[in-house]
Amino acid sequence: MPGRVNDFGQFRVEKELDACPWDIVGSEFCRCTTSSLEGTGVAFGGPSMEYNMVEAKGCGDLHCRVIAENRDKYPMPEKESWEKFGPIATSDQIKFTPEDKMYKEPQQFRQECDFKYRNGLNAEITHDQLYGGLAHPLGSDMVLNVLYPMIEAKEINKEEIENVIKCVFEASGKMTFGEHFAIKGLRDWLGVPGDVKDGRVLGGYIEVVLQALRAKYDIQNFDKEEVIYDINLAGLERRHPMLTKAYLSMWNGMGKTLIGSQWFVWRETEGVADEILRLKIGKKIDKFC
Repeated sequence: MPGRVNDFGQFRVEKELDACPWDIVGSEFCRCTTSSLEGTGVAFGGPSMEYNMVEAKGCGDLHCRVIAENRDKYPMPEKESWEKFGPIATSDQIKFTPEDKMYKEPQQFRQECDFKYRNGLNAEITHDQLYGGLAHPLGSDMVLNVLYPMIEAKEINKEEIENVIKCVFEASGKMTFGEHFAIKGLRDWLGVPGDVKDGRVLGGYIEVVLQALRAKYDIQNFDKEEVIYDINLAGLERRHPMLTKAYLSMWNGMGKTLIGSQWFVWRETEGVADEILRLKIGKKIDKFC
């Protein structure tokens, strides 16, 4: 995320980003970001700092800007944990970079650095080494790390959160292939023959996702009747068990529009080791009576 740290002191930090891969999500993600940063600071025993998102590209701003302030030095009225969009005490200190001076390209993996990420502490990280750390959370830890303490404090209910996850991700899965051009685009990209209109289409897509995550899996069955994968659970959920619920809900929703409403995605548990997610794609009837 190209940008700069405009201020880094004992009582104030200002970070200005010129690009944000999450800007399409909007302010909801930004609120989680600032809460997560603040929580990380507390976890590492740093000075008491309050983090605020002053600008957010997802809200139309040119920059994404986070400012942390020590409230002993810069007193302000107390705010709720989710109120992480200003006002701040040090708005007069903001350093604004004009667009013609902004960075458009990543500042890592340049030729003069031997295509390695290098920082001031002499750390050297190759793209392959960095991939795992970036691909594993995929941003989800920014949201889930905010929810877990709230669940533990009984401010919210785990079952309620899981129900929200199911509703949101299943709906998003359906919308992913809600248009015919999206279905054709995926089928063409995967090279699916025209006469294949079953669970193998969704299975092929899921395999691409698993490979991108570097999650190990075994194919137990792959035919027009049923697709079965044994997926390493740790590789899929990456220390966040709620991700499994999200993936299952999203893929189930995808199946409805990518293949047809008779197709379901579900987890089989009987006779399966705890560390394995047995994922099945097939036809079944889901009714209340």
